[in-house]
Amino acid sequence: MRWQYGLMLELDPQSVSEVRFFCAPIPGSTFTAKGDELEPRSDGALFVEGPVLLVSAETTARLCKKLAPPCNAKPLFQGWDILMW
Repeated sequence: MRWQYGLMLELDPQSVSEVRFFCAPIPGSTFTAKGDELEPRSDGALFVEGPVLLVSAETTARLCKKLAPPCNAKPLFQGWDILMW
C-alpha cells in the first residue's frame, strides 16, 4: 500500500522546500518530502507520494478492523525559514 498526501496551501506551493508528515497510529508512516518529491499541481495543491508500507493484520491492524477510527494524519511544519526558499 502506498500513502498519498495532498495539501491545499494558502501560499505558493513552489515556495515550499520541505514537508514532514506523520500518521502516529501507523508505524512507518513518518517521512519527509523535499525537492523533486514535492509535486505542485495546476489547481494549487502540492502532491506527495508516501512510503510503501506492508499491510497485514499485525502491522496495520487498524486498517483490517471493520470499525477502525480514522487516522489523524497531518503535515508537520517545523519552521518557515527551513521550508521556504
